[in-house]
Amino acid sequence: MERNRSISSVRFIAMIFIVLSHLFQYYSSFPFLIFNIGVQLFFIISGILYGNKLVSNYKEWFKKRFKKVLIPYYLYVIISALALLIVNDYSVLKEIWKYLLILPGVFSSSIVLGNLWFVTIIVICYLMLPLLQRFDFSKNRAPVFYLKLLLVLLVLLVLEYITGLYKFTSNLFCFISAYYFTRRYTYFKLEAGLLLSIFKRFLIILTPLVFVYYIYYIPSNEGVSFLLLIPKYLAPFALGITLYNLLHYLFSDPKLPRAINRLLEKCVTYSDKYSYYIYLTHHLFILTNLSLMALTPYMPLNITLVIAAFLAYSYVLSLLTKKVTKLI
Repeated sequence: MERNRSISSVRFIAMIFIVLSHLFQYYSSFPFLIFNIGVQLFFIISGILYGNKLVSNYKEWFKKRFKKVLIPYYLYVIISALALLIVNDYSVLKEIWKYLLILPGVFSSSIVLGNLWFVTIIVICYLMLPLLQRFDFSKNRAPVFYLKLLLVLLVLLVLEYITGLYKFTSNLFCFISAYYFTRRYTYFKLEAGLLLSIFKRFLIILTPLVFVYYIYYIPSNEGVSFLLLIPKYLAPFALGITLYNLLHYLFSDPKLPRAINRLLEKCVTYSDKYSYYIYLTHHLFILTNLSLMALTPYMPLNITLVIAAFLAYSYVLSLLTKKVTKLI
C-alpha cells in the first residue's frame, strides 16, 4: 500500500497519544482520558486506508496481514510472559490461553497485558473486510446511506447491551464508519467536497458536547442504560474523526516550513516501521510488575528509562519478527 504522508503523520501522533495516555494512567491523572483518543485514531486510519482500496485475493491478503499482526503479537506474549515470571508474576500463566486464542479484547479489564485488546479487535476488522466490501452501501443516495450506517450503529449498540463489550463494539464502529465514508468519498468524487463539508460542520457542533460527556460522565456511569450508549459511541468516533481531520489538514499543508517537513518525514518513516511494535511493548514498562515508573525518585528519569526500554524492545521485536517471518 502506497504511503500517504499525512495519514502516516496522524498515525505518529496517535502512537504518542497512546503512550501518554498510559503514562498519565499510571499517575491516575485526568489527561489519560483525553489522550486515550489515540486508539480511535488508529481504527479510523485503518478504515480510511482500506476504504481507499479493494482486496481481490483475500487468501493472500489475510496471510500477509495476519503475519504482520500476529507474529509480533505472539513473540511479544511469549517474551513478556517469561519476563513477568522472572519477577514472580504468575498471574500471566492463568491468562495464557486468552492470549493464545487472541482474546484479550474480551478480558481487557482483568489481564496483565491489558493493552493487547487492540489486537483482538483489529483482527476482527480484517475478518470483516470481505463482508464490508460485499455489502458496500457507500454508493447509495445520501438518505439511504445514513440510514444504513445508523442501522450498523444500532446493531452494535444491541451487541454491546447484551455482551457489555464496550471496547469491542465502539471501536468496530470507528473502523466501519471510516471505511464507508472513505468509500463514499472515493466513489462520489464531485460530491465528496460537499459531503465532507457537511460532515465537518456536524462534527464542529457535536464534538464539544460529546467531549464533555466522554470526559465527565462516562468514566463514572458505565453502561447505565441502552439510550446512553448512543453518545458513548458518538463521543470517541466524533472526537477521533475530528482530530483526524485537523491533523490531516495540518500535515497536508504545502506551506509547512522545510525544517518541520524534514523532521516530520523522519518521524513518520520511523512511525510507519515501528508504531505497532511500540504499541505492543510500551505498556509492559508502565502498568505491569515490570514497570520502571518508580525505579528512581526522579520522575523525568523514570519516564526516560521507560521510553528507552520500550524503544529497545520494539527494535528487538521487529528483528525477531523478520527472522520468524522468513521461516514461515
